[in-house]
Amino acid sequence: MNNTLNLKQNIMRRVRFVYWTKRILRPIYLKAGVLSICLAAVASSVSVVSIARNFSHVNVGVALQFMVSAFVNTDFLVKILVIGIFVMALLLIRDIYSSLWAFRSLKTYRVRA
Repeated sequence: MNNTLNLKQNIMRRVRFVYWTKRILRPIYLKAGVLSICLAAVASSVSVVSIARNFSHVNVGVALQFMVSAFVNTDFLVKILVIGIFVMALLLIRDIYSSLWAFRSLKTYRVRA
């Protein structure tokens, strides 16, 4: 009796481990986590309020020039983080779009009884 209880507990422990590992390590969650970490790192390294204040005084015609100039004149770490933010955001948008597309295709091919 005790052996079967231990066996059952060990099996259930492994099942729970696999379940939570798959749930946590889904690619979309990892990308969202990396994106959040990059955003937090940029927010702690850069004064977002000052950037917003400076950007509000820029004319629309020179906004792109302002952004490029600000990016070029920032630290290397911030440049890497900003590039990481854009890459992770694009990958997340792609994953969300493909998930929605797959969901829509499942809806359209549903067999009606």
